[in-house]
Amino acid sequence: MKVDGQSSGMKGASMIDFGSLVSSKQEEVIYDLEKFYGALDVKGTHTEPRPAQREAMRVLTERHDEKDLVLKVSTGAGKTTVGLLYLYGFMKVSREPVVFLCPTVQLIEQVLEEARRLGIAAHAYPAGETYPPQECVRGDAVLVCTYEKLFNAKSTFTRSDVNLIPHAIVLDDAHAGVENIRKQFTLTVTGDAYKKLLAALAPACRNYHRTKWIDIELGDPTALLEVPHWIWTDAHQEVQALLHAYAGTQDFMFIWPYLRDILPLCRCVLSGSCAEISPEVLPTDQVRAFAQPAHRLFMSATLADDSLLTRELGVAPSATSNPILPPSDRGLGERMILAPSLVDPELDRGFVMDLCVDLAKNYNVVVLTSSGQLAADWVAKGATYYSDDNFAEGVRRLKNPQSGLRFAVFAQRFDGVDLPDDACRVLVMDGIPYGAGLIDKVDSDMTGTPGGARNRTIFRIEQGMGRPVRSHADFAVVLLAGQDLTSYVGRKDVLSAMTHDSRNQLNLCIELAEMVRKASNGNTDAAIRQVINQCLQRDAGWKNYYNHKIREVAKKSPTIDLSMIALAEQERRTHTMAYNNNLVDAKACFNRALSEAKVGDQELGIYLQRLSRITYLSDPAESMKLQQSARERNLTLAIPPALPRKPSSPGAKTVAEKMCAWFSKFSNANAAVIEAKCQSARNFDHLSALNFDQVSGGYCGA
Repeated sequence: MKVDGQSSGMKGASMIDFGSLVSSKQEEVIYDLEKFYGALDVKGTHTEPRPAQREAMRVLTERHDEKDLVLKVSTGAGKTTVGLLYLYGFMKVSREPVVFLCPTVQLIEQVLEEARRLGIAAHAYPAGETYPPQECVRGDAVLVCTYEKLFNAKSTFTRSDVNLIPHAIVLDDAHAGVENIRKQFTLTVTGDAYKKLLAALAPACRNYHRTKWIDIELGDPTALLEVPHWIWTDAHQEVQALLHAYAGTQDFMFIWPYLRDILPLCRCVLSGSCAEISPEVLPTDQVRAFAQPAHRLFMSATLADDSLLTRELGVAPSATSNPILPPSDRGLGERMILAPSLVDPELDRGFVMDLCVDLAKNYNVVVLTSSGQLAADWVAKGATYYSDDNFAEGVRRLKNPQSGLRFAVFAQRFDGVDLPDDACRVLVMDGIPYGAGLIDKVDSDMTGTPGGARNRTIFRIEQGMGRPVRSHADFAVVLLAGQDLTSYVGRKDVLSAMTHDSRNQLNLCIELAEMVRKASNGNTDAAIRQVINQCLQRDAGWKNYYNHKIREVAKKSPTIDLSMIALAEQERRTHTMAYNNNLVDAKACFNRALSEAKVGDQELGIYLQRLSRITYLSDPAESMKLQQSARERNLTLAIPPALPRKPSSPGAKTVAEKMCAWFSKFSNANAAVIEAKCQSARNFDHLSALNFDQVSGGYCGA
């Protein structure tokens, strides 16, 4: 039946010329970030990209065919803009979905605001939301979400009715992202499941370390025991069965599917109240929305260890060995880092607390601690405590001059807290930020890893110190409280593992300590207060001195350890083979990598223990030989069954030689004195086998 346009009320409507649409040829879109930027309807604040941004755009355009790229740029230099533009370019070219990952919900809001200023369509994909925005699915807008949204075993990204595999993905603050991702692969076992796990492991673990096991059974919250890998592997089928019964619970459902089939290749640490299970190397290949995108950009402001991304996330060595470093990046803002106990060992944590009470009368003072217990001491001095549940409120109040908040303390918040300008003029790092996890705590006591496994501890220190300085023009005083932290940053091996900017500023901290001590005329308290005022009151002499020591120093390209990147690649390949039950090739691959690695004896011991874990699955006898070799190199590692007593080497060092070698590890004499005091107060395990190497090794990486 013919429809009469006139009688149907369609008078005046024009026909669609479908023929012209077929004949017209769509113009090919060329990937060019500078041209894309020029075509955007940007706000007035973004009319011209900064020099460092423009340099990054050019390199990203030149290398856009590569799957993986690493961009290193300082905080406040505009990396969010570059990341959004990178995704916008691929969205224009491919018309497929693109994803921008953030470590926190608060940072999502910042990314969305930046996208609005640029004129780039972007939408959040929050936790609990079942389906992503359709505009993002069509490739017409950038999808912005947290790492947790994508990296969980029940992720909506890979659900059959969504199946969103992005064409390109950006990982913002990749250094923090690695830790966020690891949390998604780490199972904490509590309650009845924990009790059943203890019962399954009790016979072998009690026989392995009777006193620690007694402490754990008594519920001692400070007791820690990493289950030796051979005990864990022998028990893994029983453990798998008992834990699988909890697969549907809230604590298990988002993590257990990642771990249930690879338990022998996981670590298990027990405490008096819970257990923690996590893979040695993250099997991120299981996450299709991360592993399969054609393009991935890893952005970081604080990443000294380039091998980390290759080992943990499988980033191509071609990317980690050749990061994008814009020459015009102006570096960090101004930080006066002071360690009062380096000036005078008597200026301890209590002194810093009293000092901050006075400073908070005129400036915003923020304290970062590694535990709620430490935070309670600051609350007693008048600080307001903000936990994970309400830390965003604390940040908002600090940024609002009318809120009346001058003195705040946060626990376990070393990243994701931006406190620019007057929001924080004095920041306190209280104690070494080892982290809250059981595996973190075990690794912090392991020698051969001065910065903790994956340099986590060093990363947290650098992140923490960067909270108050969010641009090149910003400034703040950073106080290091606690003798443990002071001695830690006074170690040469720790300094060498930091980024170039952080290392320079901490070296200046050591110089300042000596200058303040000499200028004090015996009144170190007054001298500390005076130098702090010189920074906060913008003394011209201090600013000139800082510029001379830090900003005018020729910026060096970071030294990239290609051998460690190669080792990281081989270790990851080894574990991927092991996950696929290719155990013989996995062992051979790791063996070759270790034979070519350039690592110290104690660190080699750690790698040998990892190799021993893999080898145990196919050759238990050979595995125990490897474990024995690992233990002989590093006395903080697990003791294999029937380890024979090793006679002293004819070339063994004298006690005096060991003392000299230990002392040389510190860049400041007071740091060594403080460390000696800390050691005398600590209770070391295995006291029956106590020797100087064992004691000093835990702190010097000797």
